[in-house]
Amino acid sequence: MTIEANTDCILKRQDEILAKINELKNPVTIIPPNINGMFIRGHHIKLQYVVVFIVAIVTWAVAASVSSMKYKEESFAHYSMYRAVREQHQYLMGKIGLEPQKNTE
Repeated sequence: MTIEANTDCILKRQDEILAKINELKNPVTIIPPNINGMFIRGHHIKLQYVVVFIVAIVTWAVAASVSSMKYKEESFAHYSMYRAVREQHQYLMGKIGLEPQKNTE
């Protein structure tokens, strides 16, 4: 019985030694469960900083989109006013009998 127990202990110890050898050949980074972050190429980056960075990018994108929409709406409003004034000018010039000038732009 003791020979079998010794054999089991020896085999168990042999497995532990082989596991250590394999670990030294191919080192694996083991992240402890209490670290709130991630490793990128050996550098530890806290997740809270990543989240702040992503929120900043999304906020910037939304602000740029809203600004672009506002600019387009203002441009359309200016163009609409320009067309209304031009049409009114042409109508009044036609009413008094003057030939409207052609726009060369």
